[in-house]
Amino acid sequence: MENKKIEIRNPNAIRPWQHVLDLLRGYLLLIEKLWDDGQQFSGSWNFGPDTKEIQPVSWIVQKLNSKWNFNIETLKQESFHEEQKLFLDSSKSHTELGWQPKFDLNTTLDKTIEWYDKFRTNQNMNEISNKQLDDYIGLENVIS
Repeated sequence: MENKKIEIRNPNAIRPWQHVLDLLRGYLLLIEKLWDDGQQFSGSWNFGPDTKEIQPVSWIVQKLNSKWNFNIETLKQESFHEEQKLFLDSSKSHTELGWQPKFDLNTTLDKTIEWYDKFRTNQNMNEISNKQLDDYIGLENVIS
């Protein structure tokens, strides 16, 4: 947003991209189950995207760059270490909580782009965020 160069460390890295509302819905569902059933739902939980939605950093950058035209620089990979592929096993959340993400990756990025576009033009972000949340909840009621 400040027209600074964006440094991409590892464009081929695979990451589990998802919208924060999908993640928050998972945690809220877990909290409700913990409140109702206690110990049965204690332990570790993952809330991640469908495996068919996982894309490399380069795909995300390309999608965002088609909208915003960043000044991008790819760094030399040997200058740092990080895992090439990160995945989340959300099968426990799917089977025991009935949780599934509602947004696919394209919708996730579209909603993120929309939010930042509104932020960049100094719109009322409380209203924008509430509108996106209302839309998400409406989607939840339609799908469930």
